[in-house]
Amino acid sequence: MVKGSGPGQPLLAYLNYGFGDESLAELYGDEPWRVQRLRGLKQKYDPGNRFGFYAPIDPKPGQA
Repeated sequence: MVKGSGPGQPLLAYLNYGFGDESLAELYGDEPWRVQRLRGLKQKYDPGNRFGFYAPIDPKPGQA
């Protein structure tokens, strides 16, 4: 994956191929607005985090 990302580029992983030790930026994109938007959607549609098993996004800001 690192070779395919190119020199000097951030590591990007296809979500289903992650091992679980990737950061949210590596899974969902390194632009801050992406995780913020996902957290907003999570708060709206899954505030109880019932669908938070694989590559979870905590609906509370400031948590991973």
